[in-house]
Amino acid sequence: MVFLLSRFPYPLDKGDKLRAYHQIRSLSEYYDIFLIALNEGDITSNDLEALKTFCQEIRIFPIRNSTRYWQLFKNIFNSWPAQVAYFFQPTLKSSIIKEIDSFKPDLVFGQLSRTALYLKELPYQVVMDFQDAFSANYFRLSKEGGLLQRIFYKREALRMQKFERQMLDWFRNCLIISEADKACIARNDQRIHVIPNGVDTHYFTRRVQVAEPALLFVGNLSYEPNIQAIQYLVREILPLLIPQIPDIQLKIAGANPHPSISSLANKHVQVTGWMDDIRKAYESASIFVAPLFSGAGMQNKLLEAMSMQLPCVTTSLVNNGIGAIPDEHLLLAEDATSFAKQIIFLYEHQSLREKMALAGRQFIENRYDWSQSNEILRQQIEQILTQ
Repeated sequence: MVFLLSRFPYPLDKGDKLRAYHQIRSLSEYYDIFLIALNEGDITSNDLEALKTFCQEIRIFPIRNSTRYWQLFKNIFNSWPAQVAYFFQPTLKSSIIKEIDSFKPDLVFGQLSRTALYLKELPYQVVMDFQDAFSANYFRLSKEGGLLQRIFYKREALRMQKFERQMLDWFRNCLIISEADKACIARNDQRIHVIPNGVDTHYFTRRVQVAEPALLFVGNLSYEPNIQAIQYLVREILPLLIPQIPDIQLKIAGANPHPSISSLANKHVQVTGWMDDIRKAYESASIFVAPLFSGAGMQNKLLEAMSMQLPCVTTSLVNNGIGAIPDEHLLLAEDATSFAKQIIFLYEHQSLREKMALAGRQFIENRYDWSQSNEILRQQIEQILTQ
């Protein structure tokens, strides 16, 4: 089986890397895995070693930034979504196909729309993992920000919507991360199968208890929906909390902090950035807060926080992809006032925090352990191979 990815799946600092890594790790117990990854930047020997355990062979195709920007410029005159053009380099396609042919695979697994143009004409069984409904996310982003941002994301939403429909025609077997995302693309289409993300519940287990009043946000800190969520937390929610909880702290952890995030640090806001062991961030807080009003897919940060027995406050948009029971597994809020009210309520009721922490952990164990998600994936692949 060949995996074609738009970037090398390690370190686990982005959602697509996390999903690919755990799928490769699990499927390597049943199939020979040949990994082909596009990549920008350097890959360390430690990164390579993390995948060599699971892969028969690994091929890396570096992508030059100059070529990427040229592709984006040319894309002004065609209808591809910008991120598809950004990751597609026609000069690499023949080399990638030659590598795939050399492996003589029974099945080729492509992740994200970024790989679709490389794979759409292959004579092999192809599984295309949409992961998220990107068009839905772009439509949400097109309603926010300045005029130029709204125009850009509206155009991208329409282009991605068209491209996602084309992908359904190119590939008979497609995957997506949640029923909510599937509904955004083609609710009843039998070609799309839901394979949720998971959590390594053995790893994400709380080891210490924290009593200090600290909020936490974890995520890729260069991702626009996360940037917006953090700014909303600091500028809209935190000022409502400080008069009630004067010593409250907001901790922000994750990869690649955008300058606008780093600049938010003050006596109430700590920006730690990347942490080698993200469990320490979860263990340093008492409530996880994710005021996300855009974005798509399944928020791994929520799954990890719940696995770490951290009570969570988030939006219905986030919970649509997870399916937790409000007021039992987590709390929901839709504006700054309701977020502040829910957070204060949790702080004032320790027994509720403890009860919700245990319920959230049980919910993850029952529904989102990686072993369950990957077994669904393996069964789906077996069906495809016997068609």
